[in-house]
Amino acid sequence: MDLLLWFLVGYLFGSFPTGWILARLKGVDIRKVGSGNIGAANVYRVLGGKYALFTALGDALKGLLPVILAPTYLLSIVAAMGALTGAIFSIFLGLRGGKGFGALVGTVLGILSRNGAWWTFLVLFTTWLSTVLFSRYTSLANIVAILTSVPLSALSGDPLLLSFFTFAAVLILYSHRENIQRLLEGRERSFLERVKNERW
Repeated sequence: MDLLLWFLVGYLFGSFPTGWILARLKGVDIRKVGSGNIGAANVYRVLGGKYALFTALGDALKGLLPVILAPTYLLSIVAAMGALTGAIFSIFLGLRGGKGFGALVGTVLGILSRNGAWWTFLVLFTTWLSTVLFSRYTSLANIVAILTSVPLSALSGDPLLLSFFTFAAVLILYSHRENIQRLLEGRERSFLERVKNERW
């Protein structure tokens, strides 16, 4: 019962559509502009850095809070899974959400604050940042980082951490399926490219 409860708690936190709400405050439906995604990268392309920063912070918080509120390490893992699910399949947007990576960052920070394996975050962040700087594609960086996380967590010797990252990898790859297609076709846009009222 506790497992289901904390999954639902995480799911409700994760479902909070930060980018969509911030864009609506500017009179923009972020789902109809740019890539149509409600995450920080698309918010940056459409509304600029300030709104992207608040989106990223909000998305990280909705992943972090349920994890640190959970009373045990096991339940924090379950809450993290719920938060990531909610970020991608938001109950407030008809089971449509973002790519989930902002929420993933928050969940990982929360989990590592409990198990102390901070080296895992440092390796993943370095991998993500290096890929962004080299390629200029946040989507590619997200994919590379999440694929790296599974063998990395296996090395940690923590089966719960491995379970979470395996679960996360499946969801993140699913949410990035269109990005993967555009990358393969050479149509993906750099996160530096700004857009106006166009959908692509």
